[in-house]
Amino acid sequence: MSYGRFLRCGLGALALSLLLAQSADARQDMTAAEAKALLDNPPAGLVLLDVRTPGEFAAGHIKGAVNMNSLEPDFLQRAAQLPPDAPLLIYCRSGNRSSSIIERMEKAGIKNEIYHLEHGINDWNAAGLPLTR
Repeated sequence: MSYGRFLRCGLGALALSLLLAQSADARQDMTAAEAKALLDNPPAGLVLLDVRTPGEFAAGHIKGAVNMNSLEPDFLQRAAQLPPDAPLLIYCRSGNRSSSIIERMEKAGIKNEIYHLEHGINDWNAAGLPLTR
């Protein structure tokens, strides 16, 4: 096998493995700046999901967010009622709760495309981005 053909086969295999890895993981972690850019030009049907408690939500949230308390026992049942083709941008305070809830959603078979504000509303605040009450 020539070096060129070997290289093409190797690159093809790498591209295929990256494509498969990307399709298996529908979650995309993002910074506050990336989330703001997404919200400025949202994909069709985007649902902005704040998974904090109602008290945290009332203290300030990203404009347009829907509050679904991830600590409620029926959270997964309610999340399963979201439109299955709607992309979701999910956040909490620091990113820990939302990261955990995304894993639970994936294990429960919820297959939405998921964007995750990796460091939560803390990152949003640190970036000086607006909140609404």
